[in-house]
Amino acid sequence: MSQDSPDSSVQRQIDENLRRVYDDVLRQDVPDRFADLLQQLKEGQSAAPSAPTSQPDQSTTQMTSSTDEGPA
Repeated sequence: MSQDSPDSSVQRQIDENLRRVYDDVLRQDVPDRFADLLQQLKEGQSAAPSAPTSQPDQSTTQMTSSTDEGPA
């Protein structure tokens, strides 16, 4: 005599609905704007594949921290 409790029934409905929504999202096409941005990134990487990643300049970091202190 294994009858589901109301909580487990609600949990099962939530699970099914979440799966249904997730499956719908997976089937959607990528928005054009997002696809364009991805293409720009790919083109930028192929144009400069060995470009080093930029690190923050120490002088910029010092200027930022000194300006955050407020007026003198």
